[in-house]
Amino acid sequence: MSEEKISKHSAPGQMLGYLYQIDRALYWLSMCPPNSIVSIETDDDIVVDIKNGQELNKVFEQDKSSIGKRNPFSNKSKDLWKTLVIWLEIIKNNDLDIDNSRFLLVTNVKISKTCIAYQISNNNQNSGDDKGVFLIDKYKELKSIAEKPSKEVKSDAIKFLTYSQNDIISLLRRIELIDNDFPKYDRNDYVKRIAENLRLLNYPYNQIYDNLYGWIVSKITQFWLNSEVAYLNDKLLHSKKDEIVSLHIKKPFIEKTIDLLPIKDVEIEKEKNKIFVKQLQCIKLNEKEQLNAIQDFIRSKRERISHAENNRVLSRADFKNYEDDLKGNWEKVYNKHTRLSKDLDKLDCGYAIFQDTTDYRGNIKGEIPVQRYTSNGTYHKLSNNLDLGWHPDWEKIFNRDE
Repeated sequence: MSEEKISKHSAPGQMLGYLYQIDRALYWLSMCPPNSIVSIETDDDIVVDIKNGQELNKVFEQDKSSIGKRNPFSNKSKDLWKTLVIWLEIIKNNDLDIDNSRFLLVTNVKISKTCIAYQISNNNQNSGDDKGVFLIDKYKELKSIAEKPSKEVKSDAIKFLTYSQNDIISLLRRIELIDNDFPKYDRNDYVKRIAENLRLLNYPYNQIYDNLYGWIVSKITQFWLNSEVAYLNDKLLHSKKDEIVSLHIKKPFIEKTIDLLPIKDVEIEKEKNKIFVKQLQCIKLNEKEQLNAIQDFIRSKRERISHAENNRVLSRADFKNYEDDLKGNWEKVYNKHTRLSKDLDKLDCGYAIFQDTTDYRGNIKGEIPVQRYTSNGTYHKLSNNLDLGWHPDWEKIFNRDE
């Protein structure tokens, strides 16, 4: 398929912006103390009321995501100036305890150190007696831009200039910038951090996160359709999380995701001379395919041991039944190809047997495994025990009957 460019008339960037807010809402809910509230699209993109004893700390957050490298908070960007005015209006029009308030600029791209927003945030996080002087300098820079604004920011610049130096500096000293620390935004790492906050790392957390994500979208939609403010709290999130986890626990087995089962090079080296690898070499699988097979074999073995040691609901008989299910599938595929694929040479026939066999994942107590290593690793275990093979002449090659 040829690579297609995003149409200038489409709005993936705008849609990503809304979806990014859901990630941020989940992040706050995952780390807030009890009785905290997270609202979406009220006074700000995200507003967080954090209850700390008798104090109520408030966080106002502007979220700006980008598909490319566009800096949403550059010195003359509309996003920056619109945000500053929104925050100044919030401070002026609300009975706000500004000393217990934070104002966050959040984006998924890296912000240049030359940006005023970056410099203000960096200054606020550092200690020093000259912080006030620095903020006065930044105020003067912003004022200079506002006095000669571009057409894009003119209306916000005019509003900005109506506020006093003290009002603006009071805001500036509470601004924090959270940008992407890497060349490319890694959403998988972001999801993992939220899963860690929710203590989900021992579960298939990517699936659980997707369920929570969909649940929040549904809740927000329901609020807005009823013309209500979209308020979420930690109790709602943890209740839903527990419900989703319980559904996974009721399954006869829970598979860890691949990133939770890292494999060391020394482990791979120990398996390279195993029979299942030689069986793959016999049908000329390339090095990458052999490496994947070894990793699947190790992960599957590790998980079988984990289930046995933790006395989970899967018994030895359940694993035996699973192996029999996979072996039955192999026999069907093997017999089909050795009879009907006579126009193929034996290496290609063996490769076809391997590929078609491993397409089938089988089931354990009626559940189809989610992780490929569960079925693939079990096939390789059977292959290693010479209970099955890939090459049409595998029994002769490996002297099965000896």
